[in-house]
Amino acid sequence: MARDLSHRGVPFVVVEHLRERVEALRGQEIPAVLGEAGDPMTLVQAHVAGADLMVVTIEDSAEVLRAIETALALNPGLPIVACAPGPEEAQTLRAAGARVVLQTQDALAWALVRDALAALGPSSATGPRGSAQLSG
Repeated sequence: MARDLSHRGVPFVVVEHLRERVEALRGQEIPAVLGEAGDPMTLVQAHVAGADLMVVTIEDSAEVLRAIETALALNPGLPIVACAPGPEEAQTLRAAGARVVLQTQDALAWALVRDALAALGPSSATGPRGSAQLSG
């Protein structure tokens, strides 16, 4: 995700709880903050109060919930995109204020289709190359 955002010139900050990953990201000139995404001080350091969007990719649903609640306290109305392992968690995250919640399997399927179509090239959606079969 960081590579794609950088490539498109979209400013972002990564919040990561593992020091080694933060150091590696910074070594690649990717802005990163060490801490838990649900911690208000971490999100202040990541400038969430002035953010236009927040994407949460944490696997722990309880931590995702804390991150959403904390981010919205700092920046009410902040659009938040998050992943959830199942429908119950997705409903909880939407109720907490996440605008878009993808279930993990749906997000993976979406990414696979996107990358498969990209591999076919720009004419894959409308061009005369025939049809592609995606199975799963």
